[in-house]
Amino acid sequence: MDALPKGRRLRVMFQDEGRFGCCGHVRRSWAPSRLRPVCRTRLARAYSYAFTAVDPLRGAICSLVLPRANLEMTELFLRCLGRRFRRDVVLLLMDRAAWHTSGRLRVPENVRLDFLPSYSPQLNPVEHVWKEIRRDYFTNALFTDLDAVDATLCAAFQALHKSPKRVKSFTGFDWIITSLKNAS
Repeated sequence: MDALPKGRRLRVMFQDEGRFGCCGHVRRSWAPSRLRPVCRTRLARAYSYAFTAVDPLRGAICSLVLPRANLEMTELFLRCLGRRFRRDVVLLLMDRAAWHTSGRLRVPENVRLDFLPSYSPQLNPVEHVWKEIRRDYFTNALFTDLDAVDATLCAAFQALHKSPKRVKSFTGFDWIITSLKNAS
């Protein structure tokens, strides 16, 4: 990577897209003995996509809820990320989805892309963001439409945005933090 422009710091972030629909996730839940809880569910083939980047070192998170996952939506997310962290140079690690590696992808001047190894979601801390959101906001929930899904996702991201310490607690793999601190 080139030398950082004067007055800017390096921010290492990880990015991923998550798909969320109206069907929720049926999971075990507590109920008094001899009572069997009823959880409604439905099959829905409509989805919203959450684009998220997380900085596991500082607990910062940047997210957008969008209707599709494709080249145009990725560019929109990258512009948002570039504006949000305009004082930094963002090294964004992402998977190798076709629209991420497209030669047509326009990237803001303060964002640099690098890619995780193929077929290695376990290396991406954003996977833990999806796990937290699904557990806390989508378990045993039934949504009437995509607007309700979008509102729930926005509420989840607002809560995570306000608590960087919590974000660090489930995204800050020890090996990542140690590597990033040693690189600084």
